[in-house]
Amino acid sequence: MRQHLNKLIYLLLTAFLLCGCAKNAGLSSNDVSGVSESALSVENESAAFQFNALCDELFSHMLLSDSITLNYSLSDPSAYNIAETAATLGEYSEESVLAENTYYENILTRLNDIDRDLLSEKDRLTYDIIYKTLRAYAESEEYMLYEEPLSPISGIQAKLPVLLAEYHFYDAAAVEKYFDIIECIPSYVDSIIRFERKKKEAGLFMSDSQADEIIRQCMDFIYSPDNNYLIKIFKDNLSGVNGLDKEQVKNYCAQNKKLITETLIPAYKTLISSLSELKGGNQTLGGLCHFPEGKEYYAALVRSQTGSDKSPKQIFSLLESTLASCKKNMTRIVAANPDIYDSVSNPAFAESEPDAIMRYLIENTKNTFPAPANAYAIKYVHPSLENTLSPAMYITPPIDCETADSIYINRAETGDSSLFPTLAHEGYPGHMCQTRTFMAAAPHPIRLILDFGGYCEGWATYAELLSYDISGLDGNTAELLKNNKLALLCIYCLIDVGIHYRGWDMSDVCRLLNDNGITDSADIEEIYSGVLYEPALYLKYTLSCLEFMDMRKRSEKALGSRFNAYEFHKFILTAGPAYFDILNAQLDKWIKQCLADT
Repeated sequence: MRQHLNKLIYLLLTAFLLCGCAKNAGLSSNDVSGVSESALSVENESAAFQFNALCDELFSHMLLSDSITLNYSLSDPSAYNIAETAATLGEYSEESVLAENTYYENILTRLNDIDRDLLSEKDRLTYDIIYKTLRAYAESEEYMLYEEPLSPISGIQAKLPVLLAEYHFYDAAAVEKYFDIIECIPSYVDSIIRFERKKKEAGLFMSDSQADEIIRQCMDFIYSPDNNYLIKIFKDNLSGVNGLDKEQVKNYCAQNKKLITETLIPAYKTLISSLSELKGGNQTLGGLCHFPEGKEYYAALVRSQTGSDKSPKQIFSLLESTLASCKKNMTRIVAANPDIYDSVSNPAFAESEPDAIMRYLIENTKNTFPAPANAYAIKYVHPSLENTLSPAMYITPPIDCETADSIYINRAETGDSSLFPTLAHEGYPGHMCQTRTFMAAAPHPIRLILDFGGYCEGWATYAELLSYDISGLDGNTAELLKNNKLALLCIYCLIDVGIHYRGWDMSDVCRLLNDNGITDSADIEEIYSGVLYEPALYLKYTLSCLEFMDMRKRSEKALGSRFNAYEFHKFILTAGPAYFDILNAQLDKWIKQCLADT
């Protein structure tokens, strides 16, 4: 998430200082009369075999459709009976989506033929998640041209350089595959351009200002071809490859430089020229709701991004009430502590250096969050990407080997006052804790590659907010900063729903921001543009976090003094990424079991 979430924090605080104040065929689990235990066991084993074979097939299919995802997920595909094919990035087109969805419809039909009630509890959870995911894929077909692969923060052009920089060189064959992937980039970019042309024909192309932002990012990346950071870091990335002599390393470095300068950078130049050509003529300015079926697409996008089934109307109401609660808490704290601004404007966290912060977080969360820390490396975003990428990123580790987890810090977007909560978000007890705990629960591998950004970012935001409680700050300062961060997130999300669902224009956005102490015109323009270009992005962090907060509140209310934060967090993390309606059903069972055990 971008730095303006952090740099505006004091503007909001100032406002308060100034004012002073599924199919279930066959036998059900409860209907086993007249059936012998041995017969039921055979049926259970058969259902489990069919289901896990289907999961294996789906896992293999998804990984083979994208060589970068395969590399990030597995160091040894053959151990999973996956025979690697020629390098591919797939194709970004309506046709490829339709072909994929035809395959998924077939999987869904076969899934329906498996008696869910005969599966183990763990497999039933996976069944429900896959079933709902495949249904969501099918429902997304009608909105294909509304998808935008080139958004400023989460777009392909922004993510691809980092994905290549973090590509795992397990052996010499992986290096060769890396080169093959770079060779695929021009055709992949061409497919994106064709897709953008279709969007243009349908009247769904991005605004000129968004196109200009993408063009600027691409120009920053290719500014000095011979000094491109993918050339600079390549030799270091080869250091983990066993058996390479100096001559091989030299040849590989020369080959990499040639591919970056003569293949990758020209592909970015092609993207720049194509977007420049496509600009102009878009008469529909503003949020998604101004497009035909834009409201319907936005509601579907929010469900996909967050994993929550709440409607935009319900979301807006929840955000308003949460913001009001945060403001009330902040006003109370400031009224009782009028000198608190000094400690908030320059918070003295327990640690300030990245490695020290991570060690502190790991040590001080071990009683409330599960999983030992894995080895990790803290890295910094290359200067050529500082204006493109988020303040920090956690790179998901491979499923089948122990490598150091990578956390990237963007020095241009992360200041000293935000580093502590940022590392809580990316490391412990955030993404790193969530990922490693779920991997330790040994789920079927398919669950480790399904995309549940809402669960993952919602959890990391929940963890970030809780980190203020152990930050070393005094209680009032910590509480004020925590409420302020959540309030800002709610403001961004209210703007998101406002622009893309309610049809807000700049004056509406100004009104909300002004009411909350944000009055600088440049800041307002940046916020408006950021939300306009990335619909539902901030909801992925905020609404999903609020879902976790509600789950905790329900658990505390039901269990009372028997509530244990460590056990609650362990339940959430071992259940793993999923839709929130499925998680809440699991939570009901967990609460019931906790009550029965005490």
